[in-house]
Amino acid sequence: MNPFSSRASARELAAQLEGTAQRPPSPETARAALLVDHLVRAGGELAAASAPRPEFRDALRTRLLAVAAVQPPAVPSPAVPSSEAAPEPVAAPAPPARRRRARRGPLLAGGVAAVLAVSGAGVATSRSLPGDPLYGAKRTSERLQLRLAGDPADQGLRHLQLATKRLREVEALTYGRGHVALGPAAAGTVAAGAPVQPALGALADMDAEVRTGSSLLVEQWRRDGRDAAMVAVQGWSQTQWDELTALVPALPAPAGERAQSSLDLLLQVRDEVTGLIR
Repeated sequence: MNPFSSRASARELAAQLEGTAQRPPSPETARAALLVDHLVRAGGELAAASAPRPEFRDALRTRLLAVAAVQPPAVPSPAVPSSEAAPEPVAAPAPPARRRRARRGPLLAGGVAAVLAVSGAGVATSRSLPGDPLYGAKRTSERLQLRLAGDPADQGLRHLQLATKRLREVEALTYGRGHVALGPAAAGTVAAGAPVQPALGALADMDAEVRTGSSLLVEQWRRDGRDAAMVAVQGWSQTQWDELTALVPALPAPAGERAQSSLDLLLQVRDEVTGLIR
């Protein structure tokens, strides 16, 4: 289904992209919104790889200004005698406000996606850390993806994925940004003066994602009794615990103390789901 085939579907897609939807999206709208997200990311990666060099942009700007400077002025059309004056064109009636809003939503969403893709903001946003200017946009994108998730099991897994993202942010704050792309082995030493408050906030957000995600998955297990998700949570919580345990010695003292409660929570989740597996 083309999401722009009707005003209703276009409005639904625009509401999902703008974060103002009041109800879960239809499958077609969810797929279209995810496609927009993928296009933004792909466009950002392409823009980062193929952006014009600064010297090319400067030379092009100079050339365009030179052309504009020598352009002859526009010649006005000859005046029509009053006796033969053509009637003034009648302005077309403005479209109803509802139609304008329906048309504006998809265009606005598409325009924002295009700007993000061309500017490379999609990549910069995905790599931002707590305290960065684009970090709020990154979290907004994550909330949109959560809204587009399907059943509670899918939502629960996405929350656990976000918990892992928060851990990666704490690692990047501690070891330096190169850790995100190169991994712990290439990060080397702890970054000097690692910020404490952003690390504390990321740990608290990680715990919130762990609680929400594990609760959704346990509720789903109580409805269908399938152990696959519980096995996945069991392995995930152990891996998350191992990585955070290895990180604690490098954390600033307040963040290291805060991380102990995160470790306790991960053990609680692991033990809970282990008791549910048949």
